[in-house]
Amino acid sequence: MNVLYVTAELTGFAKYGGVADVSRDLPLALRALGHDVRIVIPYYGVIARSNAMPIALKSLQVAMGNSDVWCAVRESHLEGLPVYAIEHDGFYRRDRLYDDGRHGFVDNTDRFAYLCKSSLEVARQLSFRPGIVHGHDWPTALTAFFLRVHEWDGYFDQTASVLTIHNAFFQGKCWSDKLAFLGAPPDSFVPDIFEDHGEANLLKAGVYFADQINAVSPGYAAELLSPEGSHGLHFSFKRRAADFRGILNGCDYRLWNPQDDRFLPRSYTAADLKGKAVCKAELRRELGLQPEHIGRPLLGMVSRVVDQKGFEYLLPALHKALLDDLEVVVLGTGEPTIETEIWRLANKFPEKMVFLPAHNERMAHRIFAGSDFFLMPSQYEPCGLTAMYAMRYGAVPIVRAVGGLSDIVSDVDMDSGTGTGVQFRAPEATELAQAIRRAVQMWQDRTAFCGIVQRAMSEKFEWAEAARKYVDMFKAATLRRTQTKENPLYQGG
Repeated sequence: MNVLYVTAELTGFAKYGGVADVSRDLPLALRALGHDVRIVIPYYGVIARSNAMPIALKSLQVAMGNSDVWCAVRESHLEGLPVYAIEHDGFYRRDRLYDDGRHGFVDNTDRFAYLCKSSLEVARQLSFRPGIVHGHDWPTALTAFFLRVHEWDGYFDQTASVLTIHNAFFQGKCWSDKLAFLGAPPDSFVPDIFEDHGEANLLKAGVYFADQINAVSPGYAAELLSPEGSHGLHFSFKRRAADFRGILNGCDYRLWNPQDDRFLPRSYTAADLKGKAVCKAELRRELGLQPEHIGRPLLGMVSRVVDQKGFEYLLPALHKALLDDLEVVVLGTGEPTIETEIWRLANKFPEKMVFLPAHNERMAHRIFAGSDFFLMPSQYEPCGLTAMYAMRYGAVPIVRAVGGLSDIVSDVDMDSGTGTGVQFRAPEATELAQAIRRAVQMWQDRTAFCGIVQRAMSEKFEWAEAARKYVDMFKAATLRRTQTKENPLYQGG
């Protein structure tokens, strides 16, 4: 099957979050199953400075609304997979992907609508006829819209669309006058399609037009079908429930494996954990924690510092937990007000807590390896890839049982000797503090805790399995496409 994979970010080229990792790993897994996948991304400034991609198309004309917008197309490869980058300096030659560090770019609707439509034009100009066009989140949700509504002289008549939702909180809302640039028909600005409380909603339109939709875990898919967990799009998701599923992401164990991780001072396996003790000692030394207290349990966290990650109730819970004999390290950056509160807590417990406000791949790996526990108390968590990483490195996750975390982490039962982590449910400091206390009690039984670590490390979330489920969805999308060729504007939903 030919797959046109359109994404706003891609690890190895330009990365903001987990979408970039999936956009690397899933196409590679699909190729391993025999499929021909081509990836399209913007040619961001960060790519232009670090990757001199050769020109594939010197000039490409893309009709947007009542005007033609021109671009060039560059080409590179990701482990042999073709990667095409849309070069439009006005849209993409910037230091950041989505925002200026404080606010989203005011022309984001135009930037990513253009990415969506130009991707289809690239496929046509390069004579690549996809069976599936695969969009991701609001930035490329409109691939389904352009595929269904605009005229392509029959080129995409057999092409179906799939939309993967990694985080439905971000929806690409804009003023309705932006729809003119899309060439959207006037009768598409209605509540079933674009209209959302007087604004246009790009993700909502993508959900309407896509032949199949999935969330990045079964748990998150179930939440999106509920009024409480749908981020305001309950009716849109419910309307498409028959074409909606959850597929849990996989983990790239080539990159996340303590047995041969170049960032670690000592390798280790589930069968031989001596190296993990060395990693903990070295991490504590690097963090400046007192060596005589190495007997304390160490709780690690690698995260964007944003409300979604549960800091509202994490920080008061940690304040209470740090009164006991444990240590905490937090790595990440984000909202300045939350960072200030983390600093305040770390300064109150300087011998027990370290805050590293940075993006640091090396330190992230070392925290996974050196920590006894890993904190993920998220308000919501579509997948939870970092929980997979933590488990692989034997950092027992302490998680709120939401979204993908409920699929990844099973709650420990000390009596039966089952489970891979510690779950709590209510987004409250008291319940999280109790979960941390329960984790520390487990840690004190060293033999039993070693068994928990080994169970966590032995869990596998393989991309090959996830890719097979995506192929099943692609087949369902193709079938639906053959059944809904007439009246394309009203065949979504």
